[in-house]
Amino acid sequence: MSWFPLFFCWTVSRGVWSAFRQGSFGIGDLKIMNSTHSFFTWKRNACFDKGEADFDAAHCSTEGDNSAKSLVSDDSSWIIRDTGKCKKQA
Repeated sequence: MSWFPLFFCWTVSRGVWSAFRQGSFGIGDLKIMNSTHSFFTWKRNACFDKGEADFDAAHCSTEGDNSAKSLVSDDSSWIIRDTGKCKKQA
């Protein structure tokens, strides 16, 4: 049957090269620095364990993620309020 190899090819173990998809949700950390500046960091779900987020974890990576950047924050950004354009309201 010609369809047999196509139907069962997904059951074969991974080849030499395989893409890794990190499909978990993440945890956000918002630090309010002062009245105009805050810093937001998002890390992958592996940094969350037993009800607590550990943003300083030395070994915070997803199981199976052997990439060179597995311990790097996934995203971070400064949020800055422009005081000249955002006047205080009475």
